[in-house]
Amino acid sequence: MDRRQFLKFSITVAIASLVQAGCSGADAPLPPPDNAVYTLQLGSTAWGIARAVAEKPGTLLMAKDNCVLFVWSLRDSWAFVGIDVSKMKSLYDWSQISGGASLVNAKTMGDMEKFLTGTAGWRIITSAELPAKIVSSLQVGAFSAFIGSMTTEFLVVPAGILMDDSLLDEYQGLKEWY
Repeated sequence: MDRRQFLKFSITVAIASLVQAGCSGADAPLPPPDNAVYTLQLGSTAWGIARAVAEKPGTLLMAKDNCVLFVWSLRDSWAFVGIDVSKMKSLYDWSQISGGASLVNAKTMGDMEKFLTGTAGWRIITSAELPAKIVSSLQVGAFSAFIGSMTTEFLVVPAGILMDDSLLDEYQGLKEWY
């Protein structure tokens, strides 16, 4: 094997090793402990809402009065987000989900579903029973427009600096002023 072939072989093995390590799932997060609630990013929330509305396996829709609860499975956990339709100012107002959905383990989700469908009076519905405002918003692409309008902000600080509250307060003050 000449030097060029050896170099190509080494690079191929290195890339294959990196791909395999990245796809192994070894870094997959554990489900939250009982009664603990984690928060999902907006993209995961949008993905889950779309799956729930499409009634994909592992999803659930619940309703009570003007409120809708979207529930979906995510790895070994369950995620959910609720929307009060009466607070939607327009078809483009999806601001209630801007904080992301909640992520819980299966036991916590099971306890919550029993409570909601029992004493709290929620009922399981199909996507055909969704309130007209949500259906219209999804049909005109308002939901996609809202998700697309969300931007990610990064705050870059020099390596080794300890970020104290005053720096964060100053950044948030500038953000609100801007």
